Amino acid sequence: MTERVFRTPPRAAVLTIGFLLGAGFFATGAALPSASVGAKVGLGVVALLFLIVAVRCACMRIVAGSDGLKLYGPLLSQAIRWNDIQAITSGETEVDARTFGVRTPVIVLTSGRKVKAQPVSSYSISGNTGTAADDIAAQLEQMRRSAAPI
Repeated sequence: MTERVFRTPPRAAVLTIGFLLGAGFFATGAALPSASVGAKVGLGVVALLFLIVAVRCACMRIVAGSDGLKLYGPLLSQAIRWNDIQAITSGETEVDARTFGVRTPVIVLTSGRKVKAQPVSSYSISGNTGTAADDIAAQLEQMRRSAAPI
């Protein structure tokens, strides 16, 4: 099986821009001449952390290969073997700013634990299925079935 990379650029762009704006806000606070040295250092560190998360948001993805899935998220990365996956479904997992839902592939492990595949989440204004995340979940489930031992 060849590796396939799954991304949802619209959500990655929104999160990247949001964190970049946050980094700029805190960097501006650190640059104020009236701020104390401690405040400048603290605000500079927060700005740097926001910048790091912004870069990671821009690179969010899931890589599906012969061994399983590798999830590259804004804060953590995770690898899950195909043998440890019972099913891959999709569902609305959260609501951003109480205006629209976020649909996400949900990886159901053989242990019963559920892992939200946040790197490929997509916004759903109407709350309906048919988003990029739903399509990715269906493709990943098909790949899981073909990779499962007989």
